[in-house]
Amino acid sequence: MTAVAIPPGPEWRAARLAAALAGVIARPLDHLDGAAAAASAAAALAPLPVSDVAALAARPAFRRPLNRAASRGLGLHALPLDAAFLARLAAAPRTRLAALLATQPAGPLGEAARLAAAAVLHRRVTGLVLRTDRARIRTALGESGFAVAVHEAPLLHADLAELDDGGGAAAFAADLDPEAARAHLAGTGLGLLARFLAAVEPGLAALFRHRLPPGAEPRDPLPGSACDHLTRLLRRRMDPWTALIG
Repeated sequence: MTAVAIPPGPEWRAARLAAALAGVIARPLDHLDGAAAAASAAAALAPLPVSDVAALAARPAFRRPLNRAASRGLGLHALPLDAAFLARLAAAPRTRLAALLATQPAGPLGEAARLAAAAVLHRRVTGLVLRTDRARIRTALGESGFAVAVHEAPLLHADLAELDDGGGAAAFAADLDPEAARAHLAGTGLGLLARFLAAVEPGLAALFRHRLPPGAEPRDPLPGSACDHLTRLLRRRMDPWTALIG
């Protein structure tokens, strides 16, 4: 008899994601951008400078109290992880995606950001004529992101192009090297994901704000239809997240 894999149920998904959020709240120095978390810890421990806090955080004996200070400084203790939120976490794929975005390491989060940017900027990608330009953007987006922009988004997520406000246009400059374009596209995507959280779970948006590039400002929440498109896109394309989003 062939074994049949049973998809994880909603309680399992909610428990996994609630535990991940609790880990970020308790240990922000381990999960968030080190500079941002250290700065918040330093603010809570004034007048210690950020450099001293970062040096102390490297020592295991000091890391736990500094994590507590950083959590207070970042306001993480005030996140609304109440019964209503846990119920949404069990019931709503969009809330589960919001929790994933707020807790994932930089690598997977950057990949999700580039996929989001690829979907929104797909008309710019498909409009490229020169082979060199297409090759450069393909390198910047990665194979998965380029496939989304060229094949998937025009058919399944065409409405997302309405979110293209010109902010991602700089990534398409002919004199920009692929790595700089890649960073710009990731920043554009992170901004879109921040707007997703602001629409779906505003309480987690405050946590996600610390994942944005320096100087980036939160924008208006995304429309509900755009949130649905991004949920379907990332559930399909981010394989490790599929079971958790459900």
